[in-house]
Amino acid sequence: MLTKKNKRMVRKMKKYIKTFPLTEKEIDQMIEDITGMAEEAQERNENFETVLGKSVHEFCDDLIYSVGGIKAPGGRKLIRGTSIYFQLLGLWGIVGCLINVCFLAGERVHTLWMLACCSIVFM
Repeated sequence: MLTKKNKRMVRKMKKYIKTFPLTEKEIDQMIEDITGMAEEAQERNENFETVLGKSVHEFCDDLIYSVGGIKAPGGRKLIRGTSIYFQLLGLWGIVGCLINVCFLAGERVHTLWMLACCSIVFM
């Protein structure tokens, strides 16, 4: 039985591996092997991260390349960069709207109120 920490790591690796175009059989075999490695490390009272020898994502990238010959992480950097760009663009839009509502709308409302009052007075 795996510890909570090791279960979390295996779950994280499974999620990452499932983002690649591999068959279910390949994914299941990889997860089974990873789980076996985690259990063996736990039996020897070793840290699973130390047994991997590198970060979880680097280990998974190497494993995926050895199984499926896929070397996709380069494209992931582009996706991550694009994601950050659109998040900043959305944040910029939200800040712009807040500035408009808080500062500019008040002046417009005041101007419209003055125009409405003046038109009532002159009628």
